[in-house]
Amino acid sequence: MNNEIPNLVDSAVAEMAKCEAELVAQILAEDLTPSGIQSIAEQAAEFAETAASQIAGSAFKASCKAGCNWCCYQPVRVTPPEVFRIVRFIRSLPVKTQDQLTSQIRESVRPAMAQNTDIQNKAGTPCPFLDTSSSNAGSANTGLCGIYAVRPLACAEFNSNNVKDCKKGSQKGFQATMVTRERSRVLIYKAVQQGLMRGLTQALPDVENSVFNLANAVLIALENPDTEAAWLKGLPVFTQET
Repeated sequence: MNNEIPNLVDSAVAEMAKCEAELVAQILAEDLTPSGIQSIAEQAAEFAETAASQIAGSAFKASCKAGCNWCCYQPVRVTPPEVFRIVRFIRSLPVKTQDQLTSQIRESVRPAMAQNTDIQNKAGTPCPFLDTSSSNAGSANTGLCGIYAVRPLACAEFNSNNVKDCKKGSQKGFQATMVTRERSRVLIYKAVQQGLMRGLTQALPDVENSVFNLANAVLIALENPDTEAAWLKGLPVFTQET
């Protein structure tokens, strides 16, 4: 009986990835425009969170709460649709906030790109979307994510039942077994991301379809308004940052 459980889990994950791929292909079959790309990014986030909430084990008690951001000190990889969704969100913000976020990204990304290294490849380096500004100390936004409403699947998937483990990870680098996470949530979000990419391959076989560094990719799309249109045409707009 115990040997059957992993097989059942694998089957459920595979079925979820398949379902997500079919949903993505269906949406893009009707709308191969930036609007369709926005729709599949939103659909993937909603699908993953709904499934994770329904299947969440009652025995797992997450310690996550607003302002706890130790998990924001590790590299994040995202798909192109997520990048474009984030960029739309940033451009919808007040100009002052847009400028602040863009400046934070540039300050974090430029040195890493100049050295041909990955942003956040060193322990203790915060995500550029995390508000760590000392000038905002004590404000309602201190320690919060500036793009939380449209955070990537890789970020939404992460949770923990021990704050001390996360703090240790932020300082020394997150290792695979360092933080105890809700397994069902991890599997669901990874399945949805896989399905999203599979659906993209079916609908848009010529586009760049991989995961890219969050900050680098977002900066590319922010600084080049035609990035999404070029990506839809199959041009390599993100390859430069891999």
